[in-house]
Amino acid sequence: MKFSHSYFATSHGKSQCDADGGTVKRQARRASLQRPLEKQIINATHLFSFCKEEMSDKFHFLFVNKSDVDPIRAIHKDGMKALSTVPGTRSFHFVKPETDNRDACWRISNDQHLPPALVHSLLKPPTTQKEQLAISCGSYVIVRLARNRYVGLVTDIYEDEEEVDVSLLMPRLPAKDFSWPSEMNECEVGQRTVGQPNSAYSIHHSLMAT
Repeated sequence: MKFSHSYFATSHGKSQCDADGGTVKRQARRASLQRPLEKQIINATHLFSFCKEEMSDKFHFLFVNKSDVDPIRAIHKDGMKALSTVPGTRSFHFVKPETDNRDACWRISNDQHLPPALVHSLLKPPTTQKEQLAISCGSYVIVRLARNRYVGLVTDIYEDEEEVDVSLLMPRLPAKDFSWPSEMNECEVGQRTVGQPNSAYSIHHSLMAT
């Protein structure tokens, strides 16, 4: 199957799709706050009804029910068990196959002229005991983002997804001294993109910008 995919969900692409999604959510939130308690928008069905009634002249909406998806999911269940999830999925905005079983992943779609940030084999390796991650919440790590490296503080770990949340310090490596920027830079990355920092690095716990 030949494909390429760009993700336009919130916190991913900042394209027209993302802007339209933000407009829909903003209008739905405002309308819900203005409605009586018994008519507020509290689930997907309510949201779809509101969108069809109020914004169908600007956007085309489709509702995909869980009952429609589950039978298809059951058909592919056995095949999906043999595949492994791309680690750090939430960090990648563009995915393109290299071979039948290998996907190349980029942070943003405009990075296609650069080497991919990750090339992932979809086939699961033979079952072995899962290696324990050597990092923990509150520890400092080296984070690789495209061609750059940063020192980051681990704020959350998702073992099943093989991802971690990190807050990045500035400036980027190869600097030797770091401090917190005035606005925190947080991101989700795959565990494969982080490593232990050199003890020679000096971390300044400062909320002032560098």
